[in-house]
Amino acid sequence: MLELVACIRRCYGETYAEPGFYDVDWLIAELRSQRLISIGACDQGSVVGHVGAIVRTAGDAVGDTVAGMVQPDYRGRGLVHQMGRPLFAAFQQRGILATRHFATGAHLRTQHPLADSGAIPTGVLLGHIPAGTRSRGLPRRVDDRRGGVVVYFQRYGVLEDLDVHLPAQYAPILTDLYERAGLTRHVALPRDARIATRRDEPTAEFAVRYDARSGIVVVRITGSSGTRIAIDELADVADGHRAEVVYIDVPLTHPGCPAAVDRLRDRGFVFGALLPGSADAEYLRMQRVPTDRVTPGAIECATDEGAQLRAWITNELEAT
Repeated sequence: MLELVACIRRCYGETYAEPGFYDVDWLIAELRSQRLISIGACDQGSVVGHVGAIVRTAGDAVGDTVAGMVQPDYRGRGLVHQMGRPLFAAFQQRGILATRHFATGAHLRTQHPLADSGAIPTGVLLGHIPAGTRSRGLPRRVDDRRGGVVVYFQRYGVLEDLDVHLPAQYAPILTDLYERAGLTRHVALPRDARIATRRDEPTAEFAVRYDARSGIVVVRITGSSGTRIAIDELADVADGHRAEVVYIDVPLTHPGCPAAVDRLRDRGFVFGALLPGSADAEYLRMQRVPTDRVTPGAIECATDEGAQLRAWITNELEAT
């Protein structure tokens, strides 16, 4: 684990946005819990490259890729593809049927292999990369502002069919994304979602993950369909961290999703990304970013679909 931390520092210095990857105890705990899958490339005892994934929700068949990197002087040797084979084998062993890609969507060099392998863009997070992040050996176009990423989704197997409640203003784009991802989703009728406005229902639970290094707070709603989503309460909790970027993940399988998204838009949030998953882990990520700290036009897009999403989200941000 010490060598993995050393590789992180050789690639990013002290600027890598996932603080756990500087913490050996955290890495060991995540590996033992089987939340983290870690594949490294070594040369004479030194870790010179790494790919991995985290399953953030227990039982989810979709993982989030993390810590994909190659030391600058080892790039161009096909290490990512070589590490990808044992990583995919680990996915099969663990029953992971798809992955979501975040940080790997920051540069064309890493986006092109994703697009070539069948991954599709499902969103653009406008301020996902902290200002000052240094990925050694790769260009940084806007040094004094936060950077953005294109979110990619890559499917390896058949995910279960789900019933979803789509916000009216996002229904066309979400329907298109589901179709391109090859996912079968049944859209519930609007009248089925009205139960979400009943005040006698218990309030949905949520989990908060705050990272001071990246300046991002993520609030993920975890309540079941029989609960009420209290958006103002969730947003107030997020604001208490004074993070530059706030993400609120709204479960698309929850009847209250459309009403929750409407309220979030009133509070300055815009579409971030579709995050496909299993029944309890399929989310619409809404994002709120400081408009004076992001430059959407500088976000690199390897595909026309990604560029179209970037333009659409940028227009919504400007309107907000």
